[in-house]
Amino acid sequence: MTEKVLMNMRVKFLVAVLLLSISPALAASMKETSAGCITKDDLDQLSTIAREEDKVAFTKMVYSGFCRMFNKGSRVFVEKTPEYEPIECVRPEGGVACFWVMRRSVSAQ
Repeated sequence: MTEKVLMNMRVKFLVAVLLLSISPALAASMKETSAGCITKDDLDQLSTIAREEDKVAFTKMVYSGFCRMFNKGSRVFVEKTPEYEPIECVRPEGGVACFWVMRRSVSAQ
């Protein structure tokens, strides 16, 4: 075999390995109405604000664009699931960004 053919085979092999290693997002739905945030830190801050029952700050955070509300039954796709944290990053159907939510709020389909 020529060097060009071998190189072509190597490239095809590497592409196949990469495609197999990419896991597709898991379809799911929201079990309950829940807030989600673009970053984990924002979700932590929102959780703190919710525990303090500061409704004005909570509303500002949700409508800031960094966080949003997910309605019960909303279809989402689970993009990231950290192994030792009670959170998942979900992308709303039709959306392009994922938002961190509490894992207990998400139901796999």
